[in-house]
Amino acid sequence: PAEALTFGTRRELIAEAHRRIISDPGLYYNKIYGESEAGGTGFLYLS
Repeated sequence: PAEALTFGTRRELIAEAHRRIISDPGLYYNKIYGESEAGGTGFLYLS
């Protein structure tokens, strides 16, 4: 799918994930996996 993978700095990706959740809450779970688990991981998941 288009934009299935997105690259950027951690800060940019977290901001984009929050924007997507806010703009379409029915499409996304209100959780960014990897944002704070184990102090933050090298991967972020938005589903």
